Amino acid sequence: MPAARIAVTPIGKREVMKLIHLFRLIVLAVLMVSCGRKELPYTDNSKDSQLYAQNVRALVLEQAQAARNSSEPRVQIHLIVKELSQNDRPTGDYRQTYSDMLAVSQKAMERCPLTGGRGQISNELDELVALARRLPAKQ
Repeated sequence: MPAARIAVTPIGKREVMKLIHLFRLIVLAVLMVSCGRKELPYTDNSKDSQLYAQNVRALVLEQAQAARNSSEPRVQIHLIVKELSQNDRPTGDYRQTYSDMLAVSQKAMERCPLTGGRGQISNELDELVALARRLPAKQ
């Protein structure tokens, strides 16, 4: 049996350009589908009082420890006062605890000299730590 011959006709320049254009479109479509956004969905935690309480606990414990070791503890205590003075935070069941912590931290700031240096604030820092430990810890 003789081998069948396939007739090959030359492709014109116009047909080649159409194939290249089609190939580019296919590649672009594949890239658009496969390279989409791969981020987690946004979760609004701005109204979550438990999460806020966990964050406040961490902040107060960290800043109280930093204030104990600092030559100018007023800076660290000011951060606590600034956060607890915000009126738009979700307080939930911890409103009284935040109020007590704010009062104690303001008292500690009053006992620190304005020009820098340490004041006798160890009792206030102990009280702040005890209040912060009433809040839930991060899991």
